[in-house]
Amino acid sequence: MYPSFWNKRVENGHTVPAIETLEKLGRALECPLYQLFYDGEEPPQVPNLLKRKSSDQNVWGNSGKDARYLSKLRRHLGKAAESDRKLVMHMAQKMAGR
Repeated sequence: MYPSFWNKRVENGHTVPAIETLEKLGRALECPLYQLFYDGEEPPQVPNLLKRKSSDQNVWGNSGKDARYLSKLRRHLGKAAESDRKLVMHMAQKMAGR
């Protein structure tokens, strides 16, 4: 495919370039990738994202009574029949909104 033909396909919305292609284009133009999409003098402001709990923070089930309960639940599920495990997993997935 010739570059000019490909460019027309992108311009007309018939093809979507891969991120790797856009990165190559940015390098060829010697500009940061965001400038291909952003029209402004300054780099765009990064939104204030919610901080997630890291793995070392105390999350539910990580320690104490909850951790003991989850350990006991795992042991019982390991001894349960396959059909019972599937039922419990199905219920958990429904509760989790999957």
